[in-house]
Amino acid sequence: MAAVVLAAGLGTRMGGRIKPLLRIGNVPLLQHVVSVLDEAGYPSPIIVLGHGRHEILSEIDLSACRIAVNPDPALGLGSSLRTGLDAVDPDACGALVVHADMPFLSPATIRAVAEAARGSLRKTPEARTVVAPAYRGKRGFPVFLPRTLFDEIKETCFGDHGAREYLARHPDELALLAVDDPGCLADIDTESDRENAERMNRCSTPG
Repeated sequence: MAAVVLAAGLGTRMGGRIKPLLRIGNVPLLQHVVSVLDEAGYPSPIIVLGHGRHEILSEIDLSACRIAVNPDPALGLGSSLRTGLDAVDPDACGALVVHADMPFLSPATIRAVAEAARGSLRKTPEARTVVAPAYRGKRGFPVFLPRTLFDEIKETCFGDHGAREYLARHPDELALLAVDDPGCLADIDTESDRENAERMNRCSTPG
C-alpha cells in the first residue's frame, strides 16, 4: 500500500504562496504531513509537487520520499491525483491519499484506514471498496483508493475534483470509518485557516 501526498497546488486562496512551505509551529505544512506518515508506518510516501517545487525541495528534506511532478498544476487537483496514482508501484494494492495542508492528522487515523482497507482486500482481493475516515459524520483524509479503481477514478479526475466525482457516481463503494480525529478534516486553505491552526498548535504544545 502506497501513500500519496498531494502538494502541487497553486495556492490560489493563499495569494499564490507556496502552501506546503507555510509554517505551523515553525514547521512547514508538508513536513508535518510527511512526519505523521512516517510515524504511521509510511516513511517513503509519493509526494506530488508542482507549484514551487524547487523551493520545496530546497527547504524540506524529502530524500526518503518519492517525488512525482505534476507538469501542469494549473489544471487542478484532479491532475495531481492522476500524477500520484500513476507513480504508485504496480504491485501495490492501492494508495492512501492525503493533502499536504493537513498538519493535525493523527497517525492512528492513517493506521486505522489502512487496516480497514487491508481487511476488505483480505476478504476480496479484487475489492472495489474506497475507505475514508469520518469525524462526526463528515468524510476526511486519508482516503484509500484500491488499485482496481485507479483507471476509472483517473477518468473522472478533472479540474479541482479528485475522487469526488467517481464516488458521487458509486456511493455504494465508499466505506466510512468513524474516528475521533478532527485533524482528518482540518486543512489550511486560507490565511485565516493558517492563523487558527497556529493558535491551535500553541494551545496543544506543552509549556
